[in-house]
Amino acid sequence: MLTLGLTLIQNSVNAQLKVINNKVGINNVNPAYHLDVNGGIKANDFRTNGDYLKIVTNFGYTLIGPGNDYWSHFRTDRTAFWFNKRAEINGHLTAYSNNTYNCGTNNKRWKKGFFTTLYRVSEQTLSDKKTKENFRVIDSALDKVLKLNGKLYDYKPEVFMPTLFENQADEEIELSNVNSNYKASNEHKSEQINLAKLEAKAEIERKDHLGFIAQEVKEIVPEAVEYDDETGLYSMSYTALIPILVEAIKEQQKQIDALKRK
Repeated sequence: MLTLGLTLIQNSVNAQLKVINNKVGINNVNPAYHLDVNGGIKANDFRTNGDYLKIVTNFGYTLIGPGNDYWSHFRTDRTAFWFNKRAEINGHLTAYSNNTYNCGTNNKRWKKGFFTTLYRVSEQTLSDKKTKENFRVIDSALDKVLKLNGKLYDYKPEVFMPTLFENQADEEIELSNVNSNYKASNEHKSEQINLAKLEAKAEIERKDHLGFIAQEVKEIVPEAVEYDDETGLYSMSYTALIPILVEAIKEQQKQIDALKRK
């Protein structure tokens, strides 16, 4: 009966299932592969006998799968991976090898980076003369410095408090390491995230900072202050104050030398 059924399917011009030379076509009367589907595929589980699931197009291939006992891999014969949406990571993002790779390039720089704490070995700011023009003298540097007011302050708690699953407060998030769905809120308890520990650490880190108030600095050195339309917050570059401090010291030294001559 099975042979008869397959024969009827093969002889039907409009058949949805076609079997030719051990090749099966679904909605495809001329299958070129063992399974050749003309249309979408929906399944709860895709499995392969190898280490990877291979996705092939006319341009190349991508391999997806846990290739060993440590990591899940993404491999390709293309020069790079490309994402057309933002990538959110629930865990650490680290380089494969220490002190080896770059984040961005000189002509493909990130526009902004937001960090609570940044640990670095060195920092370089683009300062080559070939990249600059319209040089001017910094006037009244000492007067500007005398108007600045250094502060000792604490950040508000919400600035440092960890927020899990931000912008998804009403959605259910399925965590790979948890066997149930959770509603996104600060009540989450993940096997990877100890929220109570993070909050205790944030309570310490938010206190006893030295700096300036950006709105005040804006009135004195506007070049050092930036306003973010998206957040509605002011930020400032402390590095931008260094040239003013240098010129202020030089102005003050001239005054000291003049007093010495008198």
